[in-house]
Amino acid sequence: MSPYIMAYTTFTGDYQNVGPVMNTLYDALSGAGVTSNTGIGIYYDDPAAISGAALRSDVGSVISQEDFAKLNKKSSDYKLKVVE
Repeated sequence: MSPYIMAYTTFTGDYQNVGPVMNTLYDALSGAGVTSNTGIGIYYDDPAAISGAALRSDVGSVISQEDFAKLNKKSSDYKLKVVE
């Protein structure tokens, strides 16, 4: 199933608050001509051990190789990486 190409943004805060961040990213991708409805999140911290305000994550969308070619890799709206 992998690797995946991920367009994402970093987020620090309670994991339950990533929804609006993902929506903003989807809007930026849509503006770049990318249509993706497969969300993805990488959550780095254990919420039982770290306060909600300090939780770190990368949240975004899985994109196709074709859509990857459309994106400006230097955008301030998102970052790109391959998730193995």
